[in-house]
Amino acid sequence: MIAVLCVVALVGLWDNERTIRRNLDAGYATSAMITGAHEQRRFPLTFDGLRPRLLDQVHSLDLTWRGPDGTERTRQKVPVSDQYLAPLMVGDKVRLVPVPIKVVDEQEAVPTIVPDADARRNYMNGFATWVRYGAAIAAFIFVVSFGTRWWQRNRGVLAGAGPGLEPTAWHIPPRLTILTVVCLGMAGMMGYFSLRDGWATAAIRAHGSDTTAAITGLHATVGRDRTISIEVS
Repeated sequence: MIAVLCVVALVGLWDNERTIRRNLDAGYATSAMITGAHEQRRFPLTFDGLRPRLLDQVHSLDLTWRGPDGTERTRQKVPVSDQYLAPLMVGDKVRLVPVPIKVVDEQEAVPTIVPDADARRNYMNGFATWVRYGAAIAAFIFVVSFGTRWWQRNRGVLAGAGPGLEPTAWHIPPRLTILTVVCLGMAGMMGYFSLRDGWATAAIRAHGSDTTAAITGLHATVGRDRTISIEVS
């Protein structure tokens, strides 16, 4: 069950990453008005019609904007990082202010808040790494546990029946076999991508060139103890 949940979470994270990349590459830029806010800690899932969507952040915003044809469009529960949300807070309330977004021209499109895209991606990459490890560990424990039980069962049957009896066949239900293969395949694939990202980072550190970058943003985070930390991007 844990491996299945990890695989579902990875699929949701992949879909959100694909949505962000598609919005930034092919979407049109506009301004959206915040109309509401949500906090989802227990059930990080929503539905756009019949299509489920993973909420990769603790907080989300309801947004409304106008499309290229002038029609008003809305989308509820657009994930937003804590770093971007903090300056929009007044006490425990969210200010209903416009935010810059990019979104593809589709009816069921989920917009991306442009200044928050990098923070969301970084969070999803870190979270996906832990989920990959969880899926791999759960799949490994399942295989070891199932193999141990099968070995003990066959050993007990042979010991009780005496010599000359062939061991019983190793029968695995087809659904269980498919589920195991899918979990192991997904864990291996995600582990490879995680290692590839690590190799890319190591290559940049070893062979990259130094340069300068301009500061384009300043984000403030309000902690639980009401202290403010500043993050420069």
